[in-house]
Amino acid sequence: MKTFKSLTALALAVIILSAGSSTYFSAGSLKAPKLLSVKNAYNGVLIKWKKVNNATSYKIYVKSSKSFKKAATVKNALSFTHKGTKSKKTYTYKIKAFGNNSSSAFSNAKSVYRVKTPTLTVKNTSKGVKSSWTKINGATRYTLLYKKSGSSKFKTAYSGKKRSFTDDNLFPGTKYTFKVKAKIKSKSSAYSKKTDMIFLEQPTLSAEELLDMKGIHLNWSKVQGADGYRIYRSFKYKNSYKKIADIKGVSSKYYLDESVKNSKLPTQIN
Repeated sequence: MKTFKSLTALALAVIILSAGSSTYFSAGSLKAPKLLSVKNAYNGVLIKWKKVNNATSYKIYVKSSKSFKKAATVKNALSFTHKGTKSKKTYTYKIKAFGNNSSSAFSNAKSVYRVKTPTLTVKNTSKGVKSSWTKINGATRYTLLYKKSGSSKFKTAYSGKKRSFTDDNLFPGTKYTFKVKAKIKSKSSAYSKKTDMIFLEQPTLSAEELLDMKGIHLNWSKVQGADGYRIYRSFKYKNSYKKIADIKGVSSKYYLDESVKNSKLPTQIN
């Protein structure tokens, strides 16, 4: 009988010590969070949910094949961007809330078909503002939008399968904002980051060699919206050009190249 009491006391002691030193969660003490949206973002899949009272963290679970796996634990936030996702795959998400040694039931589940966002590059050319973007595998269409400075609404500049577009119907000296998205059948990516560009026309250059042999005198037409000019020089026509000067000032339209004398060299303003 004494042995039985000793074993019982030992068992109780183990249970009490284990309970005192372990962290446990009581399921169902917190309200299940509501998953608000799951959508394509330019850098991943953006997940948003509604706040749960007394929750101190949330765990996000994702399924792209057979079963759900934990993707992240988030504190002090009600959104999460799941990076490293692959295009042309469906991802399903659900979340749990945690706090005060308690956990909620799972939220509702939401899915998204991942379409990656193209990277946009915009530059001035002699024919207008050229926008180009990276290829998205499986894309059936790209849509390029633009808006003029001061306008709140974007307009469609181009929609089609090509990966570049030059807009020659813009106002010189005016700033424009561009963004692009890809589409795989009926599913769209998020728009790229907005890219600003001031449309600057190509200056007209003239060069003449004076008889006093001071060098080559360059004159060019004023470009509306420009606050400076960069001069490049090459010793062979259509060969590689090297920058030789930056000219600052709205009214600047002249440069003397004193490093070259008694020569007629093709020179380019950019």
